[in-house]
Formats: sequence, C-alpha cells, structure tokens
Amino acid sequence: MTSKAERLLNLVAVLRETGRPLTAGEIRRKVPGYPDSEKAFRRAFERDKAALREMGYKISKEPMPASQEALGYRIKDSKRGLPDPGLTEEERAAMAVALSAVSVISSGDSDSQADPDRELLYGAVKIGLDPEPDGESDLAAFVRVPHDRLAVLVEAMLDRRMVEFEYEKSDGKSSSRTVEPHGLRCIRNNWYLAASEPGEDGIKVFRIDRIRSGIRPVSDPNSFDPRDVSVVDEVLAGPPWSIGGGSFRTAEIAVVKEVSGLARRIFGRQPSGHTEDGRILFEVEFKNPDPLIDALGALRDKAEVIKPAELRSRIREKLTRAAKSLEASSAAAAGDEAMRLALAARSDISGEDRADRQRADRKKKRHEAGERARRLVNMVPWLMRNPGVSIDEVASRFAVPRDVVIKDLTMATLTGVYPYTPDSLVDISLSDDRVIVRSADYLRSFSDMTAEEAVVLYSALRVAARLPGLEDSPELISGIAKVGRALGIGDSEVEIVAERADPSILELLRRAISERKVVSIRYVSYSSEKESQRDVEPYRLFVYDGRWYLDCYCRLSQDERIFRVSRILDAALCEESFSMAGDAREASAAPDSKFAGGRLPGAEGWRIEGIDLELALPPEVASWFVRSYPTTRAVELQNGWSYVRLKASSLTWATKVLFGIADRIRVIAPPIVTEELAGAIRRALDLYSRDAE
Repeated sequence: MTSKAERLLNLVAVLRETGRPLTAGEIRRKVPGYPDSEKAFRRAFERDKAALREMGYKISKEPMPASQEALGYRIKDSKRGLPDPGLTEEERAAMAVALSAVSVISSGDSDSQADPDRELLYGAVKIGLDPEPDGESDLAAFVRVPHDRLAVLVEAMLDRRMVEFEYEKSDGKSSSRTVEPHGLRCIRNNWYLAASEPGEDGIKVFRIDRIRSGIRPVSDPNSFDPRDVSVVDEVLAGPPWSIGGGSFRTAEIAVVKEVSGLARRIFGRQPSGHTEDGRILFEVEFKNPDPLIDALGALRDKAEVIKPAELRSRIREKLTRAAKSLEASSAAAAGDEAMRLALAARSDISGEDRADRQRADRKKKRHEAGERARRLVNMVPWLMRNPGVSIDEVASRFAVPRDVVIKDLTMATLTGVYPYTPDSLVDISLSDDRVIVRSADYLRSFSDMTAEEAVVLYSALRVAARLPGLEDSPELISGIAKVGRALGIGDSEVEIVAERADPSILELLRRAISERKVVSIRYVSYSSEKESQRDVEPYRLFVYDGRWYLDCYCRLSQDERIFRVSRILDAALCEESFSMAGDAREASAAPDSKFAGGRLPGAEGWRIEGIDLELALPPEVASWFVRSYPTTRAVELQNGWSYVRLKASSLTWATKVLFGIADRIRVIAPPIVTEELAGAIRRALDLYSRDAE
C-alpha cells in the first residue's frame, strides 16, 4: 500500500516533470495511493495540494479547453523564485555560527502545526547555510515566531496589499479591521504589526496575538505606498504604560523596603526618596494608567500609589471589585453562574480529554506524513550538492535520528515518475555508511523559499545579531543585509528587540562563563520578593521570550537554577574557578531539552511541582492568560467564560499573578489561594481607604 508520504513525492514528480498541465483525472491515474471514490479523492487531492504549497511548490491552475475537465495542474517556479543572496564564504561562516545559537520555538498564537525550528532549518539549507545543530556556545537565543501569521503579513507588505482580520482589543471586544501593513516589530517577544487604515495618516500598532481570525489579503497588489514606521520603535521599546495618546503624568508610588529591588526592575528606575514611615518612593511617568495598574499587581499590598488622586481612586475601585469577585469564588456563592458552569466542566473533563487526544492523534499522523515528504524534498537536493556525506552527517544536519534518515531515503527510492519503471525511480546508494544520490531528477533542485521559511530565517538572524559578541561582526551584518534583500525583507519590515539588561552585568557574566569563574550575585526573587546573595557557577547566557537569563549552578540552592538577568541587582567576579560536570556540560551544549512544550521549567513560576490552580476566566482575560501562563487545560463554557487549570510554583507566585485580575475572575481551587488573595486585597484596601500622605 502506498503511504501518504510516497504519494506526495510521486505527486511532486508528476507535476514537476510533466510537459503540459494534467487534469485531476490524469493525476489520479498516474499517482498511486488515492482513494477509490470520487468524493474521497477530491478531498485527498485538495489536502495534497495544500501540503505541496507548504513545501514551497507553486501549483498553477490552467484552463483545459480540449478536455472535459476545465482545469489542469502543474508545478511552476514562483514569481520570486529561490533567492540567491550572493554570500561570501566569510558571510556564510559568520551566519552559520550565528544560527547555531538560535532556536525558534512554537508560538501559542500560531495557527500552524508546523515546527518553526524546521522552517529555520529548511530556509538555511536553501541558501546554503550549514549551522551546527549541536554547536557549543556560551550564548543562546530562543525566539517565538508566529510564522504562519507573519508570513501572510510579510507577503502582503512586499506586494503592498491590504489585509483584513478580526482584532481583539484589551477589553476583550473584537471588531473587523482592514489595514495597510507597513512593518513588523518584536519587542520583548511580543509581535506587533505597524499599519495604517485606508484614508488615514497615522500609524497604528496591533498585537499579533490579539488577531482572532485568519489574515486575508483583500486588495490588488500595489494598492498603497509604504510608510516609515520607525516612529513606533521607540514607543514600543518603552514600558507599556508609556504607550498612548496625551501627555505624560507622574505617579508617586511608595513600596515597602523588602520589595524595593523588585520595584526597581518593574519601573525601570531608581527610587526618588522615602516616606515618613520609611517606605521607598518611586516617581513613574505614564500615559496609559491600565498597564501601570496591572504592573502594580505584582507588588500586591506592598505598594501604594500616593498620587495622582484619580489613579489612586481607580485602584481603590478595582480592589473593591476584586473583594466582591472573591466572595463569589467561595463555596457559599453557589448561585454564581460562572462558578456553576466551571464546576460542571470540571466533572466532564475526562471524556473531553479522551476525544481531544483521539482528534490530535489523527491530525498528528497526517502532519507527520507531510513532514516526512517535506524533509525529503529538502534532504535530497542537499545530498546532491554534498555527495558522499555520512548518514550521521545527514542526521545531524536535518535534526533527526539516524534510523529515520535510512527509512526516509529507502522510501524515496520507491518514488519517481509514471509509469514507475526502475529507470524512472529515484536511485540512492547507502554504501559504507555514505549516501550518494545517483538519480533524482524531480528532486534535483530545492522548492522555492516559502514565506514561512523566509520570515523565520530572517527573524532568527536578526535575533542572533543582537547577541553580545556577534553584534559587531561585519560579515554577519553584511550577510543579513544580503539575505534580507534577496527575500525582499529589511529592517523597516521586520525588527526584533530583546529586553534591555545591564550591559556591564552581561559582559561580566560572559567573561565568567568563558573563564569558568564563580560569580557572586545579589538577586531579587519574583516569587518570594526577597533579595539574596548567591555564589553561582555560570554555564550559559540565553535570550528566551525576549528576556535574558543565566543558566547556572547555584551554591546557595545546591542545584541548577535559571535566573533572569534583569533581576540581578549586582554581580562581582570571584577569583575561584570551577569545572563543569559532564552532565552539566551536556545540558549547556544542548539546552533545547530544558524547553519542552515551549516553557522554561527551571525558572521561577514554571516548575512542574507546586500548586494546582483551577480558575474561571471571562473572555477578555482567558484569551491572553492561556497564551501567557503554563495552562494544562482550558475549556470554553456556555456563557463565554473559560475553565482553566495550571500549576504554580508557590502560593506567593500564584497570588502575584492573580492579584491584578482578581476583580474579573473566579478562583475555584485551592481554597488557600482564595484566602491568601482575599487577605492581600483587604490589606491593600486599607491602604487606599485612608488619606494619601
């Protein structure tokens, strides 16, 4: 029986080698493996065409006047073709080193099942870059890229076509928007679209993860002129409360001493003084009060806005609503609709889990067949350019086990062009552990660079160029510029900015990693809100979700830990050296294993053990909450709310996360979280019920 992967490769061969368009009936006769019934064939053929487009093949539809069928199909080169950036050997080497430090991880707001790291791999292969998948480096970057959405937007920008989508505002309400896309920005790993609305002069900014539907081009090419969007860069790079219309106002905020270090990191500034009762004062300029109020939630009842009065009043009203919401979370509030529906969903969830797993298994099998075919249409042309490489080299280059390479190449020898006689099949030799492709005409060249591959490749290169030690490489800079020009993408279209960390601390940590020196750090914990002095043995620095982290062995904890660099208040290089244990060295060289499921399990708040939280969330909260936190279950209820499960590393962490949204949610379990939240809110209300100083 012909597998789906074989069928896809045979379809590529038939459509690529035909001298004329083929009707669906001819394709059905020439490509084995399609279902017998007409209806099932049509469904399978449509899925196969979609799979080939995802591989980078442009399938043209042409009229067939002499046939009973109206249309014929064949594969043609796309209008852009495979880009040739014209890289020098020095540029290729610099870019290969840079890409070895970058991993692209799945984005929660992506609509695609495809692995973005695969998009990076295939994009690099097609322009002749050969990064070492397991290359050792003291720097790494992990970036989330909603590649399917960005690909549509990049193509629309290059073609100057307007796009339409459903967009969810911060209040949870959605509306249809038609815009002219001009640029994409990634700030602290949040992706934004800078666009203008037809007939308007200003530039508006839309968060990609708030786009609630597919993005659809809705105009002819060249329907608008490009605009400069550099004005949004400085705005987006600042704190979220600095974004908005109107003039800046100043908030005076008092925090207790124990959280002053955390407050410094949240507000991005030094204290301005003290109150009479010894609390630390901060002056924070803001335009938009809502993000500032949300940020204050992390400090709970240990922070108080002294002025302005209107901001203080808004916080008091929010706390009052939170107290009432927590009352509805108690067992006595059995009449609360959200609680009733959430508790019902809780009891029905096991059956839904089984059904979801069955649907996911079917979808996974279809995806794996398509991925196998896609891997081969990239692997075989690469092998033809690198004759005689070992099987282990192929496995390393395409990031699959050795046995998978052997199975893939063996299957490829069963494919070819109609009528599938021995001389028309792919001929691959696996002799003396070496691979030689003797004949594979229909796979002699790569498919075109897909928009997904292009945007992931360019994004990864831009991230790598931000890493210390690589940012000043002239070969890397010039190579990225050439690749951008070949793909039609530049800084104006796509720009990526990581969190601003203290450059002196980053440089000290890099030196310590290079010289294997112990570092003494003063660190403020988000979970406990306490400052501590720690001696650490640093393994690696990396960027994850747009933020800098240190992977190290902490002598205070006597265990491996991951610390966020922006929470390191001070650092000093010690004279003492250390040697890395074998398992630590292996983990540092291959950090991807620490990021199963796109999470950061070694960092605060993301540990496997801890508190099981169960929540009921309204639509305006659920939509972003499930993207931002490690939820293990999310079920939409009849009233639009969602029942959500997640794990929290500690009671403190849970209350910090929930404090800012307590006025809108219901806490189902455990009761101790409700009690802790209620206590913190009562104490905060006491602060805001008295006259400000």
